[in-house]
Amino acid sequence: MAVDTFDSRDLRDVAVAGGPTLRTILFGDDPRAAVPRRGWAAFRDTLSHVRPEMRTVVERELAAAVAGLLDIDINEPLLAGWRAHSQLREAARNTAFDRAATQIVSLAAHRIDSSYQPRVDLFVDEVRVATVEVTIDLTVEVFGLLATVRGGRLVALHRGRCVAHLALLFANTELLGGTAEFDAPVTIALGSGVDLMFAI
Repeated sequence: MAVDTFDSRDLRDVAVAGGPTLRTILFGDDPRAAVPRRGWAAFRDTLSHVRPEMRTVVERELAAAVAGLLDIDINEPLLAGWRAHSQLREAARNTAFDRAATQIVSLAAHRIDSSYQPRVDLFVDEVRVATVEVTIDLTVEVFGLLATVRGGRLVALHRGRCVAHLALLFANTELLGGTAEFDAPVTIALGSGVDLMFAI
């Protein structure tokens, strides 16, 4: 991919190996573990007007839809955090106008925080019966990470460990929480890397 055709605001082309999804942090690798048979009790008041004979199915489907909101690769918030990291931005400035310049950055232990407020609209027979907004809070602690910056772009990550803490909240109450430890992603499959100058 040519540098001049890569839009750093569009990370859909970023393919990074090494991390779990937010869903697997909470539920593991078994998709059947995501939703209990009767859904999640916290949603029942929201569905109190649904006909009783449908309620169990609707509760479960709503819980399954919320669980689907967690199908986010953890590398997405990690890359967003690293693009704003002061040491990486400084390395980007130092190398931006010299394509032969490469800088290895040793990042001190740091934390990346992300928060999302997605919502689910649930319809029964084309009638909306519920709108549920949840909060996904993610904190990732990163240790021992080395990064390579070339031409103002993050082109590689080396070593490093990550500890992720994830909470799913509804109506200011935590529904689920989970923690996972994993190696920092080791490959950025962009060829041209991730533009750090965009964040400056």
